Amino acid sequence: MLTISDRTGFSVSKARIVVECLVLVIGYLLGGPVFIVTFFYTFILSPIFQVSLKLFARLRDMLCEPKPAEAKV
Repeated sequence: MLTISDRTGFSVSKARIVVECLVLVIGYLLGGPVFIVTFFYTFILSPIFQVSLKLFARLRDMLCEPKPAEAKV
């Protein structure tokens, strides 16, 4: 998901939706059950994941010390 986001320029949410939809279709083709909750999970959880990812990245930046500058030789 993160690699797809980096390589395509999609947001993390859109990349996650693409991955989840592919998994959903493959699971259905293999005979797995697909219910309405599966669609809710795919399309609602992805934006929530992107918001939490941004929140934790900001929290990480606040809590971590900046890297020392590398000495050039």
